[in-house]
Amino acid sequence: KQWYQRRVAITAGREEELETTNVQLGKELTALKANQVQLAEQLSSTKAVMKKLNSEHDQLKQSSSRLQSEHDQLQQSSSRLKTENEKLRQTSSAPQPDLEKQLREARDLKNEIEMLRAEKQKLLDGEAASKQKIKLLEEVQMELVKKEKSTDCDSALIPLL
Repeated sequence: KQWYQRRVAITAGREEELETTNVQLGKELTALKANQVQLAEQLSSTKAVMKKLNSEHDQLKQSSSRLQSEHDQLQQSSSRLKTENEKLRQTSSAPQPDLEKQLREARDLKNEIEMLRAEKQKLLDGEAASKQKIKLLEEVQMELVKKEKSTDCDSALIPLL
């Protein structure tokens, strides 16, 4: 009879320990689920930011290409004007109004070329910054995916306990 009562007391103690453990594991599971939801939200947010940055990056590439094309055209025009200007100087020693006008246009084109070069450099700098941001976001995304996988593994282990 004592043996039976002792067994009942031991079993009751174990049941109480198991109940406490079960409650604790339930709380941990709830926390893990909340963490998983938070990680999923962060991952979604990161993906949206990456999409936006990729779009901006593409726009910068297009702008850079367009400016490069315009820059090349202006350089060709400037070169033609310089050649024509040089021919005019060789054929006439007295300044002509037409020649003065072409000189002004050549100077204006040269100034515009310099402005386009500066704008192109700004775009290239912006493109480089976008690439760097994309790289950082990809690293963050990889970390979030690793955390989410880790949380999934932890969730899979809880039923085994």
